[in-house]
Amino acid sequence: MFNLVQQFKGSREVTAMYSYKLFERVLEEHCNLTDDKEQKEASLNLITHVEVEPAHTSDANALIPAIESAKNQNLKPEELIADALYGSDNNCELAKEHDVELIAPTMGACAKDKLSLADFQFSEKGEIVACPRGNAPAKIRNKKRASIGFALDDCKP
Repeated sequence: MFNLVQQFKGSREVTAMYSYKLFERVLEEHCNLTDDKEQKEASLNLITHVEVEPAHTSDANALIPAIESAKNQNLKPEELIADALYGSDNNCELAKEHDVELIAPTMGACAKDKLSLADFQFSEKGEIVACPRGNAPAKIRNKKRASIGFALDDCKP
């Protein structure tokens, strides 16, 4: 996709086309372009499956066919990041059966007496920098996933 945009960016006839502008938009909105070779090698994000369905059909059941399609192309991911619609317990279990870790937020509203991520303070980079009481994390671990802990004494009422 990047190569095609680069190849035709000098052609006024092509860049004036609506389809070329849509192509550029998809590249801009769904791809992270960087010159950092190490980052490119560490993280590869690809669109491996597209399925168009009518508006009255739920997408919630589209996850496993997408994983199976990627697997058939030898492109099966180790982990898949999806929005809340795909994060059901059933989809998580089915993805696990395909050796894919599904990462998706849960559906539904948070109970009023419970905390959610929205209650925490974030940096501009999207990292948690403080709990709802304004205390900094006591422990931060970044391996496959970030794990952040707060001191119990800071959290007691």
